[in-house]
Amino acid sequence: MSNALNLLLLLGPWTVTALVLAGGIFIVVVGAQVPQMLVHASVACYAALMLNTDLVPIPGVVDLRVLAVGLAAYLVVVRGRWPRPWMLARGAFPAALAFYGIGFFTIGTAVDRSAAGDALFAGILCVGFVWMLVAAAEPDEIRSAIHGVSGLILLGSIVIVFVDPAGAKIHGRWSGLVTNANTLGMFSAMFLMSARPSRAARSLPATIIGLIGSASRSSAFAAGLIAGPRLVEGMGRRVRRLVMVVAILAAIPVIHAVFFSAGDATGMDSGVHGGTLTRTGNSRADYWSDGWHQFATHPATGLGLGNEPHLLSSSVLSPIVQVGIAGAIPLGLVVALAIRRSRGQPTIFRSMLGFLLVHGIFEMWIFAGGSVIFAFFLIAAFDPELQRTIVDEAAEDDDEEMEWNITTANARRVGPKIA
Repeated sequence: MSNALNLLLLLGPWTVTALVLAGGIFIVVVGAQVPQMLVHASVACYAALMLNTDLVPIPGVVDLRVLAVGLAAYLVVVRGRWPRPWMLARGAFPAALAFYGIGFFTIGTAVDRSAAGDALFAGILCVGFVWMLVAAAEPDEIRSAIHGVSGLILLGSIVIVFVDPAGAKIHGRWSGLVTNANTLGMFSAMFLMSARPSRAARSLPATIIGLIGSASRSSAFAAGLIAGPRLVEGMGRRVRRLVMVVAILAAIPVIHAVFFSAGDATGMDSGVHGGTLTRTGNSRADYWSDGWHQFATHPATGLGLGNEPHLLSSSVLSPIVQVGIAGAIPLGLVVALAIRRSRGQPTIFRSMLGFLLVHGIFEMWIFAGGSVIFAFFLIAAFDPELQRTIVDEAAEDDDEEMEWNITTANARRVGPKIA
């Protein structure tokens, strides 16, 4: 496999680009007849941004984010469902727009304006992509796309770890097809979270293998907390109690590891930007402390969009470090959303949202526009399944009101009956 990839790279990036464009043309032609393919292809293109280019050559001349947005726009045309502005007032869209709005107005004070501009572009592009996708695609199509893409990355990573372990591991942890072990852990958990309830048990073994191999503590903790109750719903009372005891005992070392165990990732040895990659032995608590000190140096305007400590590892601190005190506004909107949805109708997307919110406490990706995890978050927060139910109920109410108006009008036209 490595020889084949090396040969492909030797042929030049334009060869890979030609293959991508040919595949894109095929998808566009077939997608007119099979719109579901456009949904899966657009999500896959966005997820491809997270792939390890040493293992999977991605052409630099083709921005796959733009390709993903193009496919979503084409899906809108094929389906004839145009995204409405009011949709941006639901889910996490208001929080995202508030964050990037604040970042835009404070971009002049950013530590690195170029990085801030790139972050602003990536964020708005991601919002646009999700906006079009949830408008044009059916809820189950989106769920299926997330499940399928996550499964391909997870299963492909498991295979490549055994085929090319040197390139697919980082300090003993599986990274597989993606950039790092924590990303693989996220895809492993999303494979389970996006499965239909009747098939969740089938997805569990691959998820466990991915979580163990990647040693992603935050993903394991979040998946266990959110998916655990769903998996034991059909079990007897004694079995549920036993599982709960085992889960609590297992959670204690995991929680300790999430907060206090030394990391083994590579980080920057100096400054917010640049520096030399070096092995780090700091814990997540140390990273949060460093992030808080960075915020203290720029409390009013922050470091600017896309400017923050490389290993901050917290989506709670990230918006505040980036745009200053004002970052508490979009963060508060996300908290309000979490509280409101926790009391709402249970859906698969609600479970996905719960996982991503807990995962985001320990990983730095909320409002990170270049990340497919942020796209998943926007989708789950909008909850296409719940939104479709609301639209259907509104349509039924309109039909009933129209029927009542017609009946009333006919009665008035005929007039009262004469005995």
